[in-house]
Amino acid sequence: MAVVGYRSRQARQTSAPHKWVYYAGFGYFIILPAALSLLILYDSFKQSEAERVILSKPLVK
Repeated sequence: MAVVGYRSRQARQTSAPHKWVYYAGFGYFIILPAALSLLILYDSFKQSEAERVILSKPLVK
């Protein structure tokens, strides 16, 4: 009985829909937050770079 349960579990885990759900979850919970974090860091770096350029120029001539 345990062998039948194990084999049916293995068959369920290796099916194509299972892989798509796994990849979708991996993309949503791992790749997307990492990409958004990098984007936010990049944007904050670019803003601080622009502020440095603006603040380095004299206000009056």
